Amino acid sequence: MTEYDILRQQLQKARADAGLTQSQLAQLLDKTQSYVSKIESGERQIDIIEFMRWCECCGANAVTVLRKVLPPAAKK
Repeated sequence: MTEYDILRQQLQKARADAGLTQSQLAQLLDKTQSYVSKIESGERQIDIIEFMRWCECCGANAVTVLRKVLPPAAKK
């Protein structure tokens, strides 16, 4: 599983934890339901601004989400 796969899972989890359907999140983002679906399925990638807005709409802390995706860097 790639880091991007984990990110997609975390975005879907944030949406579900917020009790939002894809359509409801899409409305908050001023996007279409297919936009949300394509990001969650991996058909479309998300940029950093979109990621921040997604987290905000879901009430998720973006840093916390990213920490679940990227392990801490090893100290030298």
